[in-house]
Amino acid sequence: MEEHIIARAKAWIESPFIEDGDRQIVQRYLDDDDRPKLKECFHRELSFGTGGMRALIGPGTNKINRYTVSRVSQAFACALADHFHGDISLCIGFDCRKNSELFAREAARVMAANGVRVHLFDHMVPTPILSYAVRYFKAQGGIMVTASHNPKDYNGLKAYWDDGCQVTPPNDEAIIAHYQKLNSLAPIKQADFQKALGDGQISLIEKDCEDSYYEMLASQCLTPDLCQEHGPTFPMAFTPLHGTGWGPVKRALAQIGFTNVHPVAEQTAPDENFPTVNPPNPEERAALEKVMALMEEVKAKIALATDPDTDRLGVVVRHRDKLWVLNGNQIALLMLHYILEIKRERKMIKENSLLIKTIVTSDLLAQVAESFGLIVENTLTGFKWICGKMREYEEQGKPFDFILGTEESFGYLSHDFCRDKDGLNACALMAEAALYHHTQGKTLMEALDSIYDRYGYSWESLLSLYYEGARGAEKIERIMDYFRHIKKNLPDLIKADANDRDDPIVAIEDYLQGEIIHLTSNEQTKLNLPKSNVLGLLFESGNKLYLRPSGTEPKIKFYTMVIEKEGALEDKKRRARKKAQDLEYFIREKCEFI
Repeated sequence: MEEHIIARAKAWIESPFIEDGDRQIVQRYLDDDDRPKLKECFHRELSFGTGGMRALIGPGTNKINRYTVSRVSQAFACALADHFHGDISLCIGFDCRKNSELFAREAARVMAANGVRVHLFDHMVPTPILSYAVRYFKAQGGIMVTASHNPKDYNGLKAYWDDGCQVTPPNDEAIIAHYQKLNSLAPIKQADFQKALGDGQISLIEKDCEDSYYEMLASQCLTPDLCQEHGPTFPMAFTPLHGTGWGPVKRALAQIGFTNVHPVAEQTAPDENFPTVNPPNPEERAALEKVMALMEEVKAKIALATDPDTDRLGVVVRHRDKLWVLNGNQIALLMLHYILEIKRERKMIKENSLLIKTIVTSDLLAQVAESFGLIVENTLTGFKWICGKMREYEEQGKPFDFILGTEESFGYLSHDFCRDKDGLNACALMAEAALYHHTQGKTLMEALDSIYDRYGYSWESLLSLYYEGARGAEKIERIMDYFRHIKKNLPDLIKADANDRDDPIVAIEDYLQGEIIHLTSNEQTKLNLPKSNVLGLLFESGNKLYLRPSGTEPKIKFYTMVIEKEGALEDKKRRARKKAQDLEYFIREKCEFI
């Protein structure tokens, strides 16, 4: 085993800053010469990904524990002190995961010791409410302790800047720089929690902040009269997947009229072990089984599912006595079209109305938005880039009327009062869209087909290949390297059948190099987005395939994006799905041997 791993492990157990339980675990690994476990704990130091810092809970430099939480909190405090002058404050929230409240208090102690005033939630809250709190208190930053939809053994921290958006360059880079300056066992300043509470350096957030959030959310309802009249008789099913969502979602829906909401009893209470789902992710069909069973039992028209920190939304709809699980692009398409139809009726669409989506989110959204006269902005994957684009508009003095921000991974935001994806907002918006179509005699599947009839049928699939641990990280790196360095050969390797015609790749977007390579002309053009380890393969037909290692989980993602515009709707659906399946087969086959 590499000597630096053993050296790190020994330094860890000898440090006075490590708690006894973690020290004993590492000592046992050393005594047993358990090399795989030592490598998992110490082969690297945690780094920031798309959502901050997220990892398995446990001892070591590569795990989330009290020390690594303290270290990143210290780095964040230093970055705030460098950027802001005078009084600095920060909001901290946490979800239901193992050690979330402990880690939140640990972060608060570090911030207080660095002279940062802390506004701390004394109970678990959804992530969007933490983002809202940053703006409500006009704080300079925020921390949300959560691992979102990861499996139960994970936890992490999301770091927010003064606009309530997760940190983006150069602010995330400043935190990383300070984090790296601290050696892995440097002493971290920490205040006594009770003393800081008594001194006012740490203060508990009172209900006024959350009340303000819910008042804002109610004001966003587009059809309040319709919801108040028909909402109480519109049956819905809901699951928070053992997370923070039930109380908040119940309140958000009830205040606009939706009181006929049936929760999944065994998934309603927060539970750090997530006993009925693994992982607690509404993107996964398996996580929706219980809410679908309840949907059948109560004859619900729609079922909603949120993840543990209530920033993502999954949706199941009833159509012709069958249940249909929507993907993230379909949910966004229904939301966007509903918003725009209502706003057009009321002549509320402005010249600066804005849709922001990620590059791996369906291009059909852009087509719909542009047909209504909207400006469309594309960003890198991750909601921090969507909300970062809003800040960019503000800094450039460009007024905008924000309509929707969305990413295919079940993230949505249709208001400008927080700057992160908002599962509460998404639940309320989806409920009123479903009710609106229901009162017009349509199911949501029929509403989708109406959009497809007009704009063409799009089908997007996500293939995630998991590679755990140090070897997995090396495998993911090899896969990206393979695709990146056979660019000129790819047109001969990937063929997509379209009426017996080849569909060659005509361009490759390399976001790490910041360029588009046009394969027929060998011309290169610049990409005007921040550099990121993402590759996009563009086909002659307009279809796309994107590759991206996850920033928060041990997996690499492959996004297929296929659109069919000619022929009958059912034929377009069949052809599009066949093309996506062919691409996924090719990817699995290639990656097995890389």
